[in-house]
Amino acid sequence: MSIDTVSTAKDEVLFVTAEANLGVLEYPVAADVVPLITEAVFTQPKTFLPDPQKKLTISELAKLSLGFEPGQFSFTMFFKPSGALGTVPKGSKIIAAGFGKAAAVVGSTSVTYNLGGINDDVMGLSFTHRFGHMVTFNSGCIVDKLVFPVKAGNAEDSIGQVQVSGTFCKQVMAGYAYAFHATAYPIGATAIVVKSAGGVLDARQFEVGCQVRFRNATTGAVIDDNAGAGFTVSIVDL
Repeated sequence: MSIDTVSTAKDEVLFVTAEANLGVLEYPVAADVVPLITEAVFTQPKTFLPDPQKKLTISELAKLSLGFEPGQFSFTMFFKPSGALGTVPKGSKIIAAGFGKAAAVVGSTSVTYNLGGINDDVMGLSFTHRFGHMVTFNSGCIVDKLVFPVKAGNAEDSIGQVQVSGTFCKQVMAGYAYAFHATAYPIGATAIVVKSAGGVLDARQFEVGCQVRFRNATTGAVIDDNAGAGFTVSIVDL
């Protein structure tokens, strides 16, 4: 594995979108960015079970993959006022999900977050997280806990912020936010097949459900991003 396939950069960005249906991934737009303070962490370990069947081998018994444990996420973000009356702050979807209601109550001069009741639907979020050139798409995210530190003064940790943690259902990954291609994908396409191509592209870097743009294999310039919406990977052809 060469160094260009390993994420070494520290640049990071996180987006949040509300899900119309819990667990169904929603893709972000630029306005969905989260004002991060700390590094965001999204982990989802696999579950394994020893394979008990006897084989003609003295090797250690293989393990069967049963799927994944519920994922865990955590990060700290600024809770930044918009600067305008009756306009939600940055990260408002996350606060609303933590309180349990599907949306904030926006008045002409105020924004109110209400606690969810027993009959309220659970609000699901999708987080798209890029760290270096690695991108993860995390769906079915449930905010379990919000912590609002309060400290007097003008120090960095006195600025309004919130510590966020919770669980999620599913994670898919893309080794890069783009795929190399000699020309733009056919006009009108929204879903694509990613294929390995002679040192230009390694399809193992992508999972079904992730979203990418196309770049020219020679110049690296973006040549198609589906009018800003990106292309959803429907098949990975190794």
